[in-house]
Amino acid sequence: MQTYDQNHQYNILIAEDCPDTRVLIEETLSSINAKVKATENGKECLDEAIDAWDHHHPYDLIMLDLQMPVMDGTTTARLLREKGYKLPIVAMTARTSPEDREETRISGCDAFISKLSGIKTIISEVNKQLSRPRKAATVELPVLPIVPKMIAGCPQSATRALKLLDELEPRIKRLKTAVSEFDFEQIRQVSMTLSPFSLLGYDLFSTYIEKIQRAASNKNMHDIKKILPSLERCAKGMIAGTVELCKVAHRPH
Repeated sequence: MQTYDQNHQYNILIAEDCPDTRVLIEETLSSINAKVKATENGKECLDEAIDAWDHHHPYDLIMLDLQMPVMDGTTTARLLREKGYKLPIVAMTARTSPEDREETRISGCDAFISKLSGIKTIISEVNKQLSRPRKAATVELPVLPIVPKMIAGCPQSATRALKLLDELEPRIKRLKTAVSEFDFEQIRQVSMTLSPFSLLGYDLFSTYIEKIQRAASNKNMHDIKKILPSLERCAKGMIAGTVELCKVAHRPH
């Protein structure tokens, strides 16, 4: 088990577009003997993190603001994980809704820090992440099961969810095909077939679907392609939750 070493100078990379907040975080981390590299957006952070990784001097921790220009925090985290980055990533935000927490988890972040929680909480979470054993390069980021609370104890709702989930993977494939063919009408139609999940408490998935529908109506392929990877990972988590749903529905898996 790796433990936090107060005598070791850890390298931490942060991405924060607000200058005042960026300086405050730098000063806070410097107070615990960390060497800090600051970037102003997710794209700069992504490039810096991968460059350091490629040169065998990876950052011990990456801290990402969620709302940034050029590239947001969740997109940055997702791309880092897709490129094989295994070290801790922490999301920082003033937004604290359950949907925000779930979105950061699905994107690949290890922890979620509210900027409103204070310096002590930030330092505590940083120490916690630096104390974790490093992930082996061959370990793939796990897909965690998603089971909405509103159906976790309801056999009837769980049965309905399982019926929808049986068709989820092929519908996601049809959606990806429509995106590859730039067929906005087909994107809209397929996404409509995924809307019923909103009635069963799959809130984050439903948010992604709404964004894709809106982007399809506006013929905005850039936004669709930006949302699609997060939608896919969320869908994988939903499918992973079928084992638990089968237990709730009293159905063999």
